[in-house]
Amino acid sequence: MKKFSKVISAVTASAMMMTASISTFGSIPAVDAADNMTAIEIVNDMGLGWNLGNTFDAWSTNYKNGNCPSSQYETMWGNVATTQEMISEIHKYGFNSVRIPVTFYKCTDPSTYTISEDYLKRVKEVAEYCTNEGMYAIIDMHWDWVDPSNNADLWLNKGLDSETQFKTMWKQIANYFKDCDQHVVFQDMNEVWWSNNYTSASSASYTTLNTLNQDFVDTVRATGGNNADRLLVLAGANADLTKTISSSYKLPDDDMVAVDVHYYTPSEFCVRKASDTWGTNKTTWGTSAEKAAVVTDFNKLKSKFIDNGTPVIIGEYGVLTDEGKEQASIEAFVETVAGTAYSIDGMAGFLWDDSDAGGHKYFSRKNLQWWNSNIGDIFSKISNTGYVAPTIDWVEAEVVDDNGKLKFQIGNSTRVKLVFESPYAKTLGGGGTLSYWDTVSNSNKQNAAIFSISYNEMSDELLANELGEEDADKNRPVVNTGYISIPADVSPVNAYIDLTWAGYNEMNGDEWVAWHNLKSDEFPTLVKVYIDGVVETPDVTTTTTTTTTTTTTTTTTSTESDALCGDANCDGKVDLSDAVMILQALSNKDKYGVTGSDPSHITEQGMINADCNKVRDGVTTLDALTVQRYVVNLVESLPID
Repeated sequence: MKKFSKVISAVTASAMMMTASISTFGSIPAVDAADNMTAIEIVNDMGLGWNLGNTFDAWSTNYKNGNCPSSQYETMWGNVATTQEMISEIHKYGFNSVRIPVTFYKCTDPSTYTISEDYLKRVKEVAEYCTNEGMYAIIDMHWDWVDPSNNADLWLNKGLDSETQFKTMWKQIANYFKDCDQHVVFQDMNEVWWSNNYTSASSASYTTLNTLNQDFVDTVRATGGNNADRLLVLAGANADLTKTISSSYKLPDDDMVAVDVHYYTPSEFCVRKASDTWGTNKTTWGTSAEKAAVVTDFNKLKSKFIDNGTPVIIGEYGVLTDEGKEQASIEAFVETVAGTAYSIDGMAGFLWDDSDAGGHKYFSRKNLQWWNSNIGDIFSKISNTGYVAPTIDWVEAEVVDDNGKLKFQIGNSTRVKLVFESPYAKTLGGGGTLSYWDTVSNSNKQNAAIFSISYNEMSDELLANELGEEDADKNRPVVNTGYISIPADVSPVNAYIDLTWAGYNEMNGDEWVAWHNLKSDEFPTLVKVYIDGVVETPDVTTTTTTTTTTTTTTTTTSTESDALCGDANCDGKVDLSDAVMILQALSNKDKYGVTGSDPSHITEQGMINADCNKVRDGVTTLDALTVQRYVVNLVESLPID
């Protein structure tokens, strides 16, 4: 529990002990302090949360549709059976809530949708291990849904065609747990999204999700008893922060609900395996900018939900522990996410833990100890002393025009915030780069941040890091936050912003229809630039030297054999900066073309690499679009025909 909720939790624990001592008399009703708590107060009381991962959520094609032997309930994926001692040990480190992911379909009769009572009984036993400690237990319907591309044919893939089964199963679950006090919480679904890919903004997916969330609330409430006002956790849109704060996501009209969002950001650090081919493997994390980004993200959830009375569950977070990630970085991420959630009134974070069987190994349930004791110490410290989340001290920078390129002093800052106003919202494909001048090498360092604004035609809204308040004309300023990485031996003075706006895609549902170029009067306008902290211009020592230069002319032949398809800037990877490079080269050939005047212009090899949509048809804006789609996993590989 959080420090400010300890009084409540103490009352709850005392009531439970009193209930246990007098239960044999049967004449005095149980007292549960959570009965009189609001949804936000209950989530506060949850404090630090932990996932019983790879346990009841485990499933196999050998055991489903009612074929679920009791010996395989919890141990199917290699973890040991859950015990009271296990939960008690976790509780010692300050955890006051356990999320119990459950795959119900493996023990469900497909003809009647009846869940095995034996299975429900065992789940209830484990939930009671938690409530015996005065902790909360979240019963989470977990792997009953899965991405259709997995070909698992799970029932919730059918969306609203599964509505009857969904309501029938939740009616049974709700009735089985109806007499449990408010320390038992229900979560209706996990990471659900009914689209052919995770990234698209599907209106059909929102409709399905909103409908099933409402069905869940209506079904549970109708069973009565303690379910009439039990806290219910609603699945966010694919558990994704951006999708869930969208206006397309609708909450049921109910005061006792919370929203579930997961946080594995950045994914290249948290969940990318060393053997994966997507993205760029990231093994370290923990700069001030990265920590502050967590605060920024969680504040978006606070503004959208908590400030309007609906608490938020960060139902999962964590880092793969067996994939070469730096241990200090893992610890920094866990502390920042757990601590930041703990510090926000109305939010609770739940560590995803596979224990002894999986990629997220934190607490060994076999040995009842942490794989790395530092992790346990982090949670003990947060629980005992609280956590002060990083603050962002934004300072407005003075921007000047330097021969057509916007320039501002950056000093030693590592984060930049750009504020745009866009009367014409549909700017998908628009973006820019940020670079800085290095006073040590006297050279311009391209990098640094890629800024982009996109438009979701499904929900009619801009997509950016942040959106400002809507004005009288219903326009909203767009805020993009970018991060730059400056080596310790570099003395940066000025940063340069180079904005290139391209256009947008007309969409029909989830299908791309046609590309439309933006006109100059439709470009977003840069309004303000902020940097984090106070500008400290480094001292620059000027030394005059006489240098004799010998010029050697070398002819380089670019070949297709050297190509990394999509890598327009030839930095050895494919990311959004390559799409921007292509757009720059096409829109301003004199500056960014193969013979352009800018030092960072595209090269001959870059043009070969850029031709990734219908190879040998020349480089067009469709190649930039293809790179963007590849980066967000809409395209599996490059090139495409």
